[in-house]
Amino acid sequence: MARPFWTYKYTPEELLEESMKYFKYCETTKVINWYWKEIQKPKTLTWLASWLWVAKDYISEKLKDQNYSEMIKYVRNQVEQDIEEWAMIWAYNATIASKNLSANFNWVDKSETKTDWTITFIVKE
Repeated sequence: MARPFWTYKYTPEELLEESMKYFKYCETTKVINWYWKEIQKPKTLTWLASWLWVAKDYISEKLKDQNYSEMIKYVRNQVEQDIEEWAMIWAYNATIASKNLSANFNWVDKSETKTDWTITFIVKE
């Protein structure tokens, strides 16, 4: 019987090696996009987690670990770059790419400024 996905543990080197295998798989696997054109399989953090047999949160947790942080940043950057570039050439749906980048990579559509106002009233008698 296979081990449950949450029991898989990787060293930083193993995690990078498996991530690179996933990226190679994406580059050699073709899918049909929304324009009915054949494109390479999108790289996503969700599919990467499935490839690694770990929960998606495992990748976020390892980002906080000093032994893994640089490698996880590299892997996340590869996924982010793929989404950004493919959306720019209309291979991916721009709305979905935007939501993905906002949810997973902290992109924002507009900056929000909070202003703390204090109003003082002076009453003269």
